[in-house]
Amino acid sequence: MVLTAMNRLENLDLSNNKIEALPGEISMMSGLNKLNIMNNQLTDVPVELADLSRLTSFDYQGNPFSPEIQQKIMDLMTGNYQKPAPPKKKAVRKAPVKRKARK
Repeated sequence: MVLTAMNRLENLDLSNNKIEALPGEISMMSGLNKLNIMNNQLTDVPVELADLSRLTSFDYQGNPFSPEIQQKIMDLMTGNYQKPAPPKKKAVRKAPVKRKARK
């Protein structure tokens, strides 16, 4: 993505663009101080936002975020985000082999 090559960009305003997804590669924009994603169609944000260590202003209002995602954003911005544990693999049970009775 072109945005990832812009590591010196300090202010990015993506507001009012009907954006549905924000790529995790945005974290490669290491110089970013201000990010505005207001009034789009975002329902989630990438966890990589936590890697933007210079980010001091993050405007995200006006997107249809659930309360859980709003909490995720707060945790990402304060360094309190814990990645969810990977799903447990289900144990596969093999069916018992039926043996013919001996005569």
